[in-house]
Amino acid sequence: MQAYLGLQREYSVAQVEQAITTALAQGGVHLEGIRLRLWQSELGETPTTPLDVSGWPALAGLGQAPANLQQYDALLEGGRP
Repeated sequence: MQAYLGLQREYSVAQVEQAITTALAQGGVHLEGIRLRLWQSELGETPTTPLDVSGWPALAGLGQAPANLQQYDALLEGGRP
C-alpha cells in the first residue's frame, strides 16, 4: 500500500488517478501497471490495449494472477521465496 501512496511523491494526485482509471479499464491494476501508465503519460505515448485472447482459451488467465508479495518480502530480507 505504501508503494501506491508513494507514487504521489513523483506525480500529482490527478496523474495517479488517471493512471489508476486507465489501468482499471484495461484490467491491469497493479503497481507496475500504474507506473507504466504514468510513464507513458509523461512521454506522451498512447497506452497499449490488452491483447484479445478470447480465441485462445489456454491464454485466458495469462497475466491475471496477482503477485505474491510475500515472495518479494522474503527476497528483501535475504531469504528464499
